[in-house]
Amino acid sequence: MTYYAILHKPTGCYLPLSRGGGKRGFTYAQPDGDRPPRLFTRKQAATLALKWWLGGPAIVRWYEDGLVLEGQKPDPTRKADEMEIVAVKITPTPTEA
Repeated sequence: MTYYAILHKPTGCYLPLSRGGGKRGFTYAQPDGDRPPRLFTRKQAATLALKWWLGGPAIVRWYEDGLVLEGQKPDPTRKADEMEIVAVKITPTPTEA
């Protein structure tokens, strides 16, 4: 099976899964070699996620009607030419009975 991940070329680290817990989402993630990479089933989905990540952390506010995206805080350290979407092949190995 082929998945796609977002690689930070200078460090060789991948953008990880977001920590969850309702506090911070994927746009706050930093390339990390200690956490599992976020995998996408389609290259187009990885491309869109990278575009959002390059825009900087999302600024959201909770209102009575729900969550509203108010913009993104640009991060000049995030550079498109340092990032690459790579194919990741996962092949199952036979299990011993």
